Amino acid sequence: MNKLVMSSLAALIGIASTFAPAFADDSKPELIQLIRQNDGVFESMASDKLVSFNMSPEWWQYFLNKDTNAYHNVRCLADSLMVFGQNMGGEDISQLDTTHDGTSPLIGDALNKLAPNAHLTIVFLEPVKDDKFRKQVMENLSLLGAPIGEKFCCNPRGKKLHITVTLDTKARALSCAVSKDGNEYHFVIPAYTSYGTTTVEEQFKKGT
Repeated sequence: MNKLVMSSLAALIGIASTFAPAFADDSKPELIQLIRQNDGVFESMASDKLVSFNMSPEWWQYFLNKDTNAYHNVRCLADSLMVFGQNMGGEDISQLDTTHDGTSPLIGDALNKLAPNAHLTIVFLEPVKDDKFRKQVMENLSLLGAPIGEKFCCNPRGKKLHITVTLDTKARALSCAVSKDGNEYHFVIPAYTSYGTTTVEEQFKKGT
């Protein structure tokens, strides 16, 4: 490749970078701030420690839009992970927020202790253009919450719960692969199909 072509390519890459959307991993602090402003300091701390993201710019934009309520889904998933921690013999972290402002150092310590044992990663990379089906994706994601906190169905053999939730627009049903030790749950959720809580519970039971 000659120098002129290489120079032209470099210029194009520079232009593309200038206009690239600012939605990458560094968008998580913005989402945590949104949770803090609307749900509370303690809830934002839990969401920050217990939930991770690998999302496309379009999905980051959706999660950062207050009107979609996606931020609240994240908070609810974090709440469920804390309940799971209690079910496994841990403390009720919510009771440590005695001042209701998240200032107690005990909260951070308890979340740091829980995070290696209870964590959820959201992997939304495929685009879903229709807002109706984006809402369906959010509904499908939210349905994972309640079963996480139910010991009768979510009781991993290894007593740890590491969940990955991947959106697959080609999927026609919810599926979950569980590691041999029962600690890793790899959920695949569809965009254009709905399901109920019972279906989610059956998937979690694979790890008991």
